[in-house]
Amino acid sequence: MLSFTVTGSGPPVVILHGLFGSAVNWRRIADALSSRWQVFSLDLPNHGDSPWTDDMSYPAQALAGFISGHVPEDPIVIGHSMSGKAAMALALCIQDAGHWLHVQKPGALIDAFEDFAENAGP
Repeated sequence: MLSFTVTGSGPPVVILHGLFGSAVNWRRIADALSSRWQVFSLDLPNHGDSPWTDDMSYPAQALAGFISGHVPEDPIVIGHSMSGKAAMALALCIQDAGHWLHVQKPGALIDAFEDFAENAGP
């Protein structure tokens, strides 16, 4: 089971860290988004407090299992770096996926997310 934290309430957003990162890297952004969104910040396999394994593949199946087990409706998924690729792989695994966003530069996250949310969010 992946380690995660949840903050806020509202439509769900899943935040995924980059290579060598963890959910802690996104704490300030998760807090900023939590006034409008329910934010799930994950530690991907082999990162942070999540289980460690010899399998180094992209964690699309682990993410799909997490979302189906913990997220109440189709989330917006934010992935940085390695997790951007994992988010895209996840979109291929889930037939009825909701909205997806890939962020390459974390400094631009808030502006990009607000622009996206105005067009695709609640």
